[in-house]
Formats: sequence, C-alpha cells, structure tokens
Amino acid sequence: MKRINIVGIFPGRPINPEAQKCIRESQVIFSGKRNRELIPETNAQLLGIGTLKEFSVELANAFTEGKIITVIASGDPIFFGIGKYITEHYDVSEISIVPEVSSLQVALSRIGMDANNIRTISLHGRPVKGLAQKIRNNVKIALFTDSNNTPSNIAEYMKIFGLKDYIIYIFERLGYSYEKIGKYALDEVIGRKFDALNIMVLKKNGNNNTQLPDDNAFLRKNDNITKREIREISISELELNNGDTLWDIGSGSGSVAIYASLMDVDGKVYAIEKEKVLCGYIEENMIKFSTDINIINGKAPEALESLPDPDAIFIGGIIRQHNKNF
Repeated sequence: MKRINIVGIFPGRPINPEAQKCIRESQVIFSGKRNRELIPETNAQLLGIGTLKEFSVELANAFTEGKIITVIASGDPIFFGIGKYITEHYDVSEISIVPEVSSLQVALSRIGMDANNIRTISLHGRPVKGLAQKIRNNVKIALFTDSNNTPSNIAEYMKIFGLKDYIIYIFERLGYSYEKIGKYALDEVIGRKFDALNIMVLKKNGNNNTQLPDDNAFLRKNDNITKREIREISISELELNNGDTLWDIGSGSGSVAIYASLMDVDGKVYAIEKEKVLCGYIEENMIKFSTDINIINGKAPEALESLPDPDAIFIGGIIRQHNKNF
C-alpha cells in the first residue's frame, strides 16, 4: 500500500474492494463525521477532519511517524475535494487515490442532464464576488454551496444582477434515503431553506447571449466613455489571460472594466475612479450587464496601495502597461 490513500465513498453505494482494502490495512484513518458513519469497523486510529490547518498538522505528524494513512473523502477526492490539497503537498509516488462517483455526477444523472460544457464553481469558504459574469457566460452551471453562500443567498444575488432566466435544480442530501431534488424558478428559491448538504445546478432558458454591449448601452456622464473600437483594441493589446488582475484607472463609465470582466471571467477587475458620481454609473452599468467588478472610489496612486498587484493596467483610455514592466 501507499503511505497516503485517499478513498472516495458515496452514501447509498457499496464501498469498492480496493477502498475496503485501504481502510482495512491502514493504521490511521481521517474522516469527517458524516463519512465516518459509512465506513466499516476498523482497528485503525480514527481522526476527524476539522479545519484545513488542523488536518494538515495531524496528517504531517502521522506521515512523519511512518504510519499508513487513509483519508476518507466524499465522492471523487480530487474533484473540489481534499485530494487536491494532499496532492499539492505530498509526492504523488506516496499517494494512492481510489475515487467514487462525484456528487455532481450523481446529481446530473438524477435529472438526465449531460456534463458537457457545464461550468463548475465551488463557493466553499469563498466570496461570491465575481460570480455574476461566470454565470452570464455559461448555459449550465453547477455550484457547490456553503453556510454563507446558500441557495437562497445565491438566488438573491442573481436577481440583483439580472440573471433571472434560469431553471434552478437543488439537490439535497444526495444518496441518503431522504434525498430531495427540486426544480425551481429563481424567485421560488429566494427565502427558502434547504438542507446544508446541497448542490445547485443552473440551466439557462434558451440560448446563451454573451454579446458585448455597444457604446449607447452604457450609462455615462456626457460622452465620458472609451469607444467600442478603442476598448476592443486596448483589451486585445492587454493580452489578458483568464484569471489575471486588471486595474482600470480613471474608469469613467466602467466600459473597459466591464468588457474585460466578460472576457476574463475568473480574473479580478478593479475600476478605479475619483469622481463619486461616475462610480455610481459604473455600479449601474455592472449590474445592467451582469458583471460583478470591484469599484474603487479614489485617486491614483493613493487608491492603489491596498489593491492586489495587477497583471495589466489600463489608464484613462490612453496608456497600457503590463506588470512585467514595473
């Protein structure tokens, strides 16, 4: 056996022989409370999985002591699971992974939906900021929720950003005898309580429309806007990769920042604008175009001090710089 065995299990499904062997031959087993109820009796030392910090210390101690370890995970351990942390911190030659079906696979099978082109987003311990443009740019979205980002709160957020034309499926306690699957309109989810163990799947009604807005669609002061042709050329020259951080200094109507956020949906876009009135226009425009960017009301360079380092900068429709040139 490998030194660290990461075993996936799923309620309502038998534990496969390879996983049983790992459990049987381990000296230390890590498991969350819910999964502990599903594993067979063992003589191994059973340890809980608390916070990631606590788990990392206890795992390191057991590994240093030369123990054979099994970590019990839900479903597929490396699909938004604990397996990702372990494979990033231990040599893969010391690790064995025994996957089960993921909760998302089970959820989609329940409603007969294929997984092709589905965008999967985990909101476990993460801010909801920036979610709007990710939803806007996709027809099918799976969301892993938590106690703060509940289905009700997410639906309310979607409504604010005009993301109303979606069917929402909510899967509660998948695999258990009392699992529940519901199909809802957006307003039916707002204010409704669901079991803490849930997954949301969003399906857009009709085709996805990700057309970029024209100049006349933006709310602005006078003609304070970077024209569409300049926006498109400038953003192309910025050479943004998905996930990059952009500063749009002197954002005006926010047209460049909003355009960039629709192309760099996993990035962080900051619209920096000294005029409070214009910040109001930026906020109205980002809601209008279902984009959730960061608006900073302040003057450069003072307003930039607390921001994360940028990969690219756009200044007032004139100057473009890359971080590598700083």
